[in-house]
Amino acid sequence: MTPKEQFRELFDFANQTEDKKNAERIRREGILEIARMANTLSYLNFRAAISATEDERNAWTARRETTQAQIAAINERIKPKNEKTD
Repeated sequence: MTPKEQFRELFDFANQTEDKKNAERIRREGILEIARMANTLSYLNFRAAISATEDERNAWTARRETTQAQIAAINERIKPKNEKTD
């Protein structure tokens, strides 16, 4: 259920209440609860995005290190045999 649907359901429920003060309290508390849930979801989505970014960065680092090792191995194989090594 989206926050918009939650708001609609909350206001429909509050409008059915006879007591106006109670209806206003229901709306106010409901809005705060929906906002808390939306913030929690935003935070969790933010953390998931950061984790994905960290995983992606680690994967790129691993690929770069593998590529560098492969290049070093190729360079070692094609090095002239009479080249002096220090």
